[in-house]
Amino acid sequence: MTQTAIPEYTTDEFFGLEDKWLQTAEGELTHYHELGEGAPMLFLHGSGTGVTAAANWWLNLPQLAQTGRCIAIDSVGYGQTVVPEGIEYGIKEWVRHSVRVLDALGIDKTWIVGNSIGGWVAMQFAIDFPERLLGIVSMGTGGAKKPLHSPGTPSQSSPKQASAGHLNSSLSINH
Repeated sequence: MTQTAIPEYTTDEFFGLEDKWLQTAEGELTHYHELGEGAPMLFLHGSGTGVTAAANWWLNLPQLAQTGRCIAIDSVGYGQTVVPEGIEYGIKEWVRHSVRVLDALGIDKTWIVGNSIGGWVAMQFAIDFPERLLGIVSMGTGGAKKPLHSPGTPSQSSPKQASAGHLNSSLSINH
């Protein structure tokens, strides 16, 4: 694999994070931050203009690094990660990018912490690569549309509906 040149970039010192670079595919150089040791935790940021791993995770990483190995990446198409020509962005590609990062770092299994679209990527990762997952922490995650009502399913007014943001009255918590 031809080495991709590291860009002249430094994360603003305000964030207190060291820049790292990892060749993850031909023409692809992933920008990331890594702190701590132990069980790996892959942090996937949300989407939007100017989103980066540093901007999304800078307050969380130092604290969580006390309990494990925290790896926060700039997903392809975001931040400083260099991408090859012709890449097609989307959930499946962000999952494949996450796998390439794990492979390049020699990590077989990881926790994934996903914010917003990063949580959606984590859920797709769980579907596509369940054998590589220790668990998921998902924050503010959207995803596939849920129909208002489908034949054979409870209507929106049903008290037994179980979906994000709704209480399923058949569930109980035992202490």
